[in-house]
Amino acid sequence: MPRLTAPRRQAEVCAPLPAAHAAARYARHLPERTLLYALVQAHYPDFISCSA
Repeated sequence: MPRLTAPRRQAEVCAPLPAAHAAARYARHLPERTLLYALVQAHYPDFISCSA
């Protein structure tokens, strides 16, 4: 009959990640620095005035 419990060595390998991984910080995306954002900002007033 097979063993149902994990060997001790396998339990040591599955230890949690080090604390350095958990310290990763959130970095906000900066859409205002993209070309698309700049193009929309430059041409949106003209687009609205033509479509009104």
